[in-house]
Amino acid sequence: MCWIQRGWHGLCLDSGATTLLEEHIMKAKLSLLSAALLLGAVNIGVASASVLVTKLYNNENDCAGLFGQRFNDCKVNGSPIVVKFDRTDKGYNFQVNTAFSTITGDEFNFSNVASDGSTGTWTYTKDDPGDPDIRYWVAKGGNDFLLHWYVPDNFNCDLTNDLQGCLDKAEVTTTGTWSTPINPNNGKPYGLSHLSFYDTSSNGKPPEEAPAPGVLGLLGLGLLGLAWARRRV
Repeated sequence: MCWIQRGWHGLCLDSGATTLLEEHIMKAKLSLLSAALLLGAVNIGVASASVLVTKLYNNENDCAGLFGQRFNDCKVNGSPIVVKFDRTDKGYNFQVNTAFSTITGDEFNFSNVASDGSTGTWTYTKDDPGDPDIRYWVAKGGNDFLLHWYVPDNFNCDLTNDLQGCLDKAEVTTTGTWSTPINPNNGKPYGLSHLSFYDTSSNGKPPEEAPAPGVLGLLGLGLLGLAWARRRV
């Protein structure tokens, strides 16, 4: 028979049975694993590939055009314009929708820009809690423009038969690339006229965000681990 003094669990080994020390170690390991899974779920689970979609509009302007006449009223699929950058010889001039008073223009950074502005990369960094998200962006060149957005890589966009369905799948992003339409007269891209960025609401309502499947799976594993640890004690 093995006597265990209160407060010294695990120091006495009982042959033929798992020791209390092992029980406590197993519980601690499972609790740490569950916590790690819960904390790491955000970084691991949301990492998913996206596909860039572009839609060409000929002989159109996006704002003060197809998506609305007055600047503050311009919308893509219910998502209002946030800011427009007009390309000039000295850089960019910008105009901000008055609905987004926290936007200063400094949130955007442009890199890898072609000499004529026809291609490039943008990055958006929020510096105020009131800053909106971004779902759509437009690159205007010549008389045409290209609308850009990202969709999940497992979604097949049908721009001809289901443009609305494809627009509804637009994902929130903080970076992206752009390209201008091709000039049919010489087969080369037009120089950039302007870039414009649009907020995240869909048909006037904020998009619903759900945890990625990977997150749900990791959370499930963590909870199962905790439950198993409790049963073992």
